[in-house]
Amino acid sequence: MRIPGRLSRPLFACLLGACLLGACLGAAGSAARAQTIPGEGRSPVGRAAITQTLPPVRVPAFPVCSGAEASFAVHGDIHRPGMAALTEGIAGALSRGACRLTVELDSDGGLLIHALSAAWFLRALPPEAEVRMVVPAGGHCHSACTILFAAGDRRAAGADATFVFHPVNVRVLNPGLQPLVPRIGKEMARYWLELVREVDKKLARRLARFQSLEAGGPTLAFRTADLPRLGKGWVEEVLPVPVPPPPPAS
Repeated sequence: MRIPGRLSRPLFACLLGACLLGACLGAAGSAARAQTIPGEGRSPVGRAAITQTLPPVRVPAFPVCSGAEASFAVHGDIHRPGMAALTEGIAGALSRGACRLTVELDSDGGLLIHALSAAWFLRALPPEAEVRMVVPAGGHCHSACTILFAAGDRRAAGADATFVFHPVNVRVLNPGLQPLVPRIGKEMARYWLELVREVDKKLARRLARFQSLEAGGPTLAFRTADLPRLGKGWVEEVLPVPVPPPPPAS
């Protein structure tokens, strides 16, 4: 199943009571890009608000695994329709008894808020489910894509695959929310770092030390081949780079 990728990036707004609050959070390939996230009154964005940005899906509490497998692909921008299709597709696969799930990632990033919502969905799946994240040889998993990658029970990547982390970029549409920008940015960076720490404490320490996810921090980019010195848990299986066939003899 292929998750739709390069669609136009919609602005998302959340109606809370009688107030329409909008805040933009950038987590795409460039830190200058920004997207919209809901606010919670005058508090930083919380987990409840983030998880509500994707449609609720029903997952069997005790799936009966048939040994069947299911594959999905997230290519291009990460956005609400794509993440909704991913979570719905995985729930459907589990309902049919497919508990071995593979998600191929090849993305420059996108909407951080929807990547977080999908990642928490994956982390909450019943223990019978096993999700394998794969970044193919020559592929890339940048920005918000790394959140999905961290949510996998198993993680594989091509030897030449690239990963990029950069500071969360927050921009509010409502001038009245401007004072909340630093707090929102720190909260979202914390969620991101927590997911990384669950699978690779060494990489998380490096991100925290240089504040790579916080405003003003440096971007961290690396290839799978760099991981022995950055962290050992981020990629558990290194996939070989295909060798091109020799040119035909003249």
